[in-house]
Formats: sequence, C-alpha cells, structure tokens
Amino acid sequence: MRAVADDGYSAIERLEHSPLADDQMLALALRLSDRRTPGEPMEAVLDRHFRVDASPVAQEAQRRAVWRAVDANGLPIERGSHAVANLERRLAGREGDLDRALRRHAALYSSLWCDPRIGASASARRVMLAMVSLLHEREATPRFVPRGGRRTI
Repeated sequence: MRAVADDGYSAIERLEHSPLADDQMLALALRLSDRRTPGEPMEAVLDRHFRVDASPVAQEAQRRAVWRAVDANGLPIERGSHAVANLERRLAGREGDLDRALRRHAALYSSLWCDPRIGASASARRVMLAMVSLLHEREATPRFVPRGGRRTI
C-alpha cells in the first residue's frame, strides 16, 4: 500500500487524490493502521484521530491553500458534478431518503474539504469544495416520486 508504483504514487496517495469521502477515510485508515494495537478495531483508531479538533490555524491554512488554487484554476465544477452524480447513484440504491442523505453528505463535505487531519491533495480538496455547493443544489432539486414511493433520479 505504501510502495510507490510506476506512476509515482502509492495506493494510499492515489486514494488521497480522490474527492470521495470513502476514499479519503480508507487512505487515512491505511495511514493510521500502524497506530492500531492488536485486536483494536480500526473504527476506534479513526475515532481517536478525529476526537481531537483540527487546529484552527491548520484548518485556515488548508482553506487559504484551496482558495488560492480556486483563484488560479477555478472551481472544478465538471469533476465535482461527476463525483456528485456517482455518489447520488450509490446513495439512491442504499438510502431510503435520498434528500436526507444528500444533506448529510453536503455537511460532511463542507467539513472535510478543509480538514487538515486527512491527507487529501489540493486538487481533491478543490473538487470536494465544488461538491458542497452541488450537493446542496441536488438536495434542493425536486425529484419525481412515482406512486410506489420509490424516488427516481
């Protein structure tokens, strides 16, 4: 997982280039795996990692770095749209209340894009920032609900 491949990235670094929260959490779990005591669930290690609030200075530094990149390169709306569409498809199959799930994910991404406790790359953080607005937009968009009660996208 930590070995560098031909593309110059380890498997963990590739996950950190993804804007998806699941990939970020997996990358973090892999990075923290050596801190786990024998028999300790990984959830406990992650809980311990996130129990300590991020330093406000470090969080502001992340925000400023991302905003500088946004100023220089713009917000990657297209990449964010693809990521949100993929997320929405996954949620539609698992979640009974898609609007609620989108709200929860919008809240998650609004906290995660600037969180220094994850190893997300600057480009992944820009996409995550775009996803916040796009998720709120999707959540506010009415969807067709057929008589059977199942929501369609």
